[in-house]
Parts: sequence; structure tokens; C-alpha cells
Amino acid sequence: MVSGTCCAPPAAPPRPTRHRRTACTWRALTMGTSCARRWKPGPGRRRTPRCSGGAPPRTLPPGLPPPPLPSTAARAGRVAGMCKPRKMLMEKVLRLLISPITTSPRRTTPRMRTDRWKPLYSQYLRLRNAVRLLPFRIFGSAERFARGYAGRFVVHRYQVTYPHLPPAWDGVTITHLSDLHLGPCFRPELHLPPVLEACERLNSDIIAITGDFVDFDTTWLAAALPALRTMRAPLGVFGCLGNHDAYEEIRTVRAGLRSWLGPRLLVNSGMVLRRDGQALGIVGEAMGTVRSHEAHFRAMRRRWPSDCLFIIGLAHNPSAFPWMQQNDVALTLAGHTHGGQVSLTRAPEPVIGWASFKFRFSRGWYTRGDSRMYVSCGIGQSVPIRINCPPEIAHIRLLRGPAAGPPGAGDEPCGNGVC
Repeated sequence: MVSGTCCAPPAAPPRPTRHRRTACTWRALTMGTSCARRWKPGPGRRRTPRCSGGAPPRTLPPGLPPPPLPSTAARAGRVAGMCKPRKMLMEKVLRLLISPITTSPRRTTPRMRTDRWKPLYSQYLRLRNAVRLLPFRIFGSAERFARGYAGRFVVHRYQVTYPHLPPAWDGVTITHLSDLHLGPCFRPELHLPPVLEACERLNSDIIAITGDFVDFDTTWLAAALPALRTMRAPLGVFGCLGNHDAYEEIRTVRAGLRSWLGPRLLVNSGMVLRRDGQALGIVGEAMGTVRSHEAHFRAMRRRWPSDCLFIIGLAHNPSAFPWMQQNDVALTLAGHTHGGQVSLTRAPEPVIGWASFKFRFSRGWYTRGDSRMYVSCGIGQSVPIRINCPPEIAHIRLLRGPAAGPPGAGDEPCGNGVC
């Protein structure tokens, strides 16, 4: 009998599972674990990573199968319990990265105590809102300004003496208007009736309008022409063009004014009025229509009758006064500046404001040799702001005699309306 031992072949050790660094990294990010970088599988050991905070891997005797792996939930609970500080840190990092997308930063940051700064912050908010609404309030007040200032203007009366005024024209009167600016701030149905009534009561021999009939839109002129045609004077209504009349559709503006004024719309042209055989000339320059209007004016002046010794010039821009004086114009009527619309002083004092820096001749009377010029503050405006520069109508009486004192020394300023 043969005895012996039945030796079974030893069981092959289990094939070690390859550690996946990606899975370990994801588990480290989500569960807060960190895997060791060095692995010591050894014989009979499971190739499981040594995690921080965990027990070392168990050593199995050779020949025994490895115990079953714990479930995923158990591993997650065990790892979460062992790596709680690291997990909290990772949660904060992830929350900080995701918070700009999901929530507002104000909700994640602690609320500060602002009780002591509430009054100052409220004042800051009120000031900020006031500054933001300032442009809208300025432009939105145009309607109220237009209705509030309807019919509110000043009539100034002046007497000017000239030694070379023809005797037949002694005492001739002129009503000077300028810068109507027909548009939103000077409406035909709202503002023109008081002006027309004032011109009718003044009953001057000549009415002179020195440019800027329209503001920008030419359709306002078509709406105002029926009312403007009722403006009459014994010797006629004369006018010249301004820069706003040439901004858009100058042909439309000129055609509309021609239908009203006819040849008395003076565009580098003039007319000679005669009374008892004595001549009085009225000329107008074309501001804003041609660049060489000075040369055109001088050419027209050379063709002037020799017996016309007293000339009244209509110029929109008062900068034409020097060469008007060189061409023997005795009285120049101009506008364009609006008196600056904002001044620290009232007429007849010189303007103290932005117009005094921009314009050489801003408001009132100016003398150059034997020639004089009056610059009107205008009757209308584009921007609804006027401080110490009210809309005005000038009534000028020409007298024959020695020039004594500054022009307008005996003027009679009137209040709102007509005196």
C-alpha cells in the first residue's frame, strides 16, 4: 500500500487589478482622498492604494482568495468620514468656482454692516440719479419753456443821430427782428401772434429781419408763412439769410421767403428807397450761402447809385461790421449771437459770459468811425435757456443831427409785451 500525500497544485494568486490613476484622482477631488504615489503590491497583496487617514492594506496568507471588496457606498462613507477636513476644503473650492455661474456674488459673501453709511449712500444715490436725469430734464423742459415764454420779450427804443442823414429821411423808424428760429422752441401758432401784434403797434416805416428764419426743419417755415404774410410796413419788410437757413434745403427756404418778401430778400443785393428825390439804400449780405460773400457785396456796392449817401446794411453775423464800415454802410443791423443767452449782466451793459469769449461783437451798440452797428439778442432760440438775455425787439429812430453820446443813451426799455 502506497501511502502518499495528494498535493494539489497551489492556487494561482489573483491577478492584481491595475490601479487607475484617473479614477483615483476623481475620487480624490469628489471624496477628499489622496492616493499614495508608491505602490507595494507584494505577494498576496491587493493593489489598492494607500489612502491618507486610512489603515494600511491587510496582508493575506498565501493560498487564500482575497476578501470581497466593500461596496461603493461603504467606501464613500468610510472615506468621507476619514477625510472630512479635506472634503470641506474641496467643497469650498468647487463652490467658489461654480458660484459666478449659478449665484450672485453678493449671496456668497457675508453681508456687511452699512448702518453708519446709509445716510451718505442715500445722498449719493439721489445725486447720481439727478445727474443722470439732468439732460432729459433740460431737453424735456423745452415744452414748458416754450409755453411759459410765449409773448414774453422786451422792446428797446433807441434814437440815433447822423449828420449825413438826408433831410427827407429824418425821423424814419426801423423795427429790427432777428433769429426767429422757427421750430420746437418758437412755434408759429404760439409765439408769432405776440410778435406780429408788437410790430403792428410799433408801426415802423421799415421792418428788418436779419436771418435765421428757421431752426433746422424747413417745414416750420411753411407753417409760419400765412402768419408772416400779415406783417406789413409802409416801406416794406426786408430780410437777409442766416446760417441756419443754409443748413438744410436752402433752396426751399429761399423759395419760401421769396414768395413772402419778393425782391426785398437781400442776398448780396440791395434796394434804393426814395422820398422827395432823396435816396436811402438798404443792402443785405448772404451769410451762409457763398464763401466769397464779402467780394460779392463789394462788387454790388461798386454798382450802387452815386446819389445814395446813407446806407442801412443787414448782416446776420456781426463779424461783417468791419468790411461793412469800409463800404460806407452807416447803420448795420445784425444778430446771430443771441447775446450769449446767458450773461451775468443785463443790457445795455456788456455781456459777461461765454459769448464775450466767442464773439467780438456780442450784444448792443458798437461804433467804428462814422458807422454804427446794433447786435440783437434775437426773438427766438434753439436751446431753451436765457439768463439776463431776454428775447427782444429793437425800435430804432434815425435823426439828422450831430452825433452826440453813445447810441441808445435815450432808449426806453419796455417790459413783457409792447410799451
